[in-house]
Formats: sequence, structure tokens, C-alpha cells
Amino acid sequence: GTRLISPSTDTRGCRGMADFDEDPEALAQTAEELALESDIRALEMEVAVLDLRREIEVQERHLQDWESAMKQELKGSGSRANAELEQARQAVQKLRDQCQ
Repeated sequence: GTRLISPSTDTRGCRGMADFDEDPEALAQTAEELALESDIRALEMEVAVLDLRREIEVQERHLQDWESAMKQELKGSGSRANAELEQARQAVQKLRDQCQ
């Protein structure tokens, strides 16, 4: 059967190897727990990457809308707004780079 390790003895690495030699079931349970924790972390990272990609898509749409509005209003003049738009493009590119 499965034996639960009490919080006072489950100190992740503080148990001596002799404890596991005497209780191979505890070693197997600890290994399974670590594998599950690793799987959870991997899933959390995948979700974070998906969130980042979604945010990139939103920011890209904002850039397209902004650029379209600027073209209509300024006809491509070398204004401060163009510089800000370029900075925004660079920021979105940085997000893309982080996502890869």
C-alpha cells in the first residue's frame, strides 16, 4: 500500500540514504512525487508560453491598428509618434524573441 510521509520527515533531500535503503517504498514514493512535481512545473511553463504568445498576438494587433491610424493622420511624417511606434515594434519583437 501507499504510505504517506509526514511533513516532519518529508524534507526533500534531508533524509539519509539509509532511510531509503530500509524503506524502498518511501524512495519510490519520493521519486514519483518528484516526477509529478516536474510534470506540474513543465505544464506551468507551457501555460506561461501560451499566455505570452497570446499577449504577443494582442500587441501585434494593437501595433497594426496604431500604424493604420498614423498613416491616415500623418501620412508617414517623421514625427515623434513614428518613433514611438518603432519602439513599440521593437518591444513586440523582444517578446517574440523571448517566446522562442
